[in-house]
Formats: sequence, C-alpha cells, structure tokens
Amino acid sequence: MIIITKEGFCYGYNKPTVKKIVNDKIFILEPLSKGIISNVSLADQLKPEIESELRKKVKTHAIVMALRRYTDEIQKKHKETTFDYSSEIILKQKSAILH
Repeated sequence: MIIITKEGFCYGYNKPTVKKIVNDKIFILEPLSKGIISNVSLADQLKPEIESELRKKVKTHAIVMALRRYTDEIQKKHKETTFDYSSEIILKQKSAILH
C-alpha cells in the first residue's frame, strides 16, 4: 500500500520516495518550482525508479499528486527575490595622507 501525505510524500517502507528521488535530481527542482515541467510526464519518467525502490507497482496518479504537493512546498520555500533598484548607493571614502 502506498500512502501519500499532505506534504507530498509517497511513502513505502517508511521512506519519502518521491521527495528523495526529486532531490537527488537537482536539475529538476528549479523547473518544477517554476511550473514548467509537466507533472504527468515527470511522473511517467520517475515511475520505474520509484517502483524499484518501493518494490511494488505504483499508480502514475499517486506520483503526480506527490509531485504537486512537493511543488507547492518548493514554491513556498524558494520565492524569487526581487530587488528595488530605486534606492541610491552613496560611497564615501575616508583617506589620510601620511608624511
């Protein structure tokens, strides 16, 4: 039995499988957080790895739900930083001449 928690984890043998696999593939995190990866396509690609780790069959929709929940978590943590460029920077230099 696969349990999907509200945090977006797909548990099997008490391991947060989906989160672990996504975190192992760092190149997936940024596009996932920006919503430019299809969760269904990503779930299809991750499914064999998840099934081999859990040693049982997993439905694609279960992986998609875990990805959606994890995406929400990532987006909350990694909000883009915006800068206000309207402020002024004044540099002052103190110099002394020694004879």
